[in-house]
Amino acid sequence: MKKKLHFLWVLLVAMLLIPGQLDAQILSENFDNLESGVPTGWTVAGDAGSYNWQVTGSSYPGYNDTKGLYFNSYYASNGATAVLKSPVFSLKDVAKTQMLKVACHMTDDGSKASFKICISTDGGATYGTVLQTVTYSGGWQEFEISLANYAGKENLSIVFDNVGGWYGRHIIDNFEISPAPTCAKATDLAISDVDQTSATFSWKLEQGKGAAATQYFIEVYELGEEEPLLDETVTPTVADGVYSY
Repeated sequence: MKKKLHFLWVLLVAMLLIPGQLDAQILSENFDNLESGVPTGWTVAGDAGSYNWQVTGSSYPGYNDTKGLYFNSYYASNGATAVLKSPVFSLKDVAKTQMLKVACHMTDDGSKASFKICISTDGGATYGTVLQTVTYSGGWQEFEISLANYAGKENLSIVFDNVGGWYGRHIIDNFEISPAPTCAKATDLAISDVDQTSATFSWKLEQGKGAAATQYFIEVYELGEEEPLLDETVTPTVADGVYSY
C-alpha cells in the first residue's frame, strides 16, 4: 500500500547561508524597552537641546510602529546639531567580517538638514568618516554596511551625525553589528511536480548579498510531524538564475 504524502512546507536553507545568525552579535538594540532618553552606553552630543536624540513617541514611531530613537529636526533651530554615539566596541579578536545593519527614516526633505552615519576609531571623539548619507525617500530605509575595513581595530563607535533644518524628524531603529553573510540568501522558494514519491524544489538567490553556496540542505516534513521525511545535502542544477533539485 502506498502512503500519500502531505507536504507541510519545504525548508530550503543554503549551507552557511547566513552564518552571522549563528554567531554572537557585537551590538544589538531595537529600543523597544526604552522609556526615555537613550539606552545605557549610548551618548548624545550637540546643541539641539531638548530636541536631541531620544526615544520615539506615538506620532513618529520606530520601524513597524515599534520604538526607536529620533532627533526632532522640525523644532530644533535651523543648523542645530544632534549627535548620537553607539557604545564603544572592538573588532580586534573577531574572526569574521562584521556588518552594520540599521533602519533609518528622514520624514521630510529639509534642504539644510543632514543625516549621516559615521564611524569613529577613537571612541567617539572624532567621526569624520561617513559610512552612509541618509536622504529623504518617503519611507524607511534599511542599510547594511560592511565594516571589513575596520577588522582588527578597537575603540570603535557608530555615530549618527545630524543637523536640523526646521523639517521633519530623523529616526533610527533595529541597530545591529553582526557577522556579514558569506552566502546569498535563498528567495522565491517553490515546489512543483509533486506526486506520491517525488517533487521538484526551486529557488533564486538574493542579489548583491553574497556568493552562491556550493551545497544546500533540503528538509521535507509530513503534515503534523516533527521528524523529517527527507533530510539531505544536495547539489542543485542552475538555469537562468533559478536553482532546482
